Amino acid sequence: MLKQLMASATVIVTAALGPAVGPTAADAAAEPCPPGNLCAYTERGYGGKPGLADRNMEDLLRIHEFANAVSVYNSGTHCAVTLYTKKHYTGPSLTLQPGHGIGDLTSPVPQERGLCPAVLSEVASYWLAHGCCFAHDCPVLSASRAGSPVEDGRRSMLKKLTASGAAIAAVAMGLAVGSATPATADPCPSGALCAYLSTNYSGDPGTVYGNNNNLLQYNKFNNAVSVSNSGTQCTVTIYSGLGRSGSDVDIRRGYGIGNLSGTPYYKNVASNHWC
Repeated sequence: MLKQLMASATVIVTAALGPAVGPTAADAAAEPCPPGNLCAYTERGYGGKPGLADRNMEDLLRIHEFANAVSVYNSGTHCAVTLYTKKHYTGPSLTLQPGHGIGDLTSPVPQERGLCPAVLSEVASYWLAHGCCFAHDCPVLSASRAGSPVEDGRRSMLKKLTASGAAIAAVAMGLAVGSATPATADPCPSGALCAYLSTNYSGDPGTVYGNNNNLLQYNKFNNAVSVSNSGTQCTVTIYSGLGRSGSDVDIRRGYGIGNLSGTPYYKNVASNHWC
């Protein structure tokens, strides 16, 4: 009993400090988690045969081991994963760094992290870190980039940071907004948040209504170059991270950002919230 209490205390303290909890890959079960996978086990301490997931999945409950998970492990070489208690990347979440896991999902986790005891006993969906992928689900890299962190060229953070420091500062101050009047015959429908694949609101927009925790599942938000708010009465906040996380900027009704290049939202309007 003392041993169990000490183990639980270690999990709580480690979680409270921020890093993902669990052992390194070398400490995993007799049947280890294959490299480049998120693994779920029906026994504590990564015991038994793991269930495998090697890419973003919005419904893990169809996999027996995830629907009955007691421990979970991230064997990615450089990718953090975020676990969600509900399908479609919703509900309380917890991030696991590569080479880390949680050996007992029934152990209490500090409530200040949005998780209650045993809340992760059902791992319903998960999402890889932004711009990241597991080894066999990655874009092809040139030899000169071998060993560097994998990133999708369309969503390169380096380009975002270097393209225009002024643009980032302007967005952070809420200044990078302009007339949302569309430049084509395909206007943003009334009441919608619209994303475009070109600058200045040109082309056929992708549209969403209401609050959304995961817009990256929609092509035009995942690749947005401009965005406009055609809401009837509300300001909308867009975020660079899922579940209203990361950088954010408010866009007033009738306004938009005609060129997202150089901002955290370029090809990455990840979530939104109205008013």
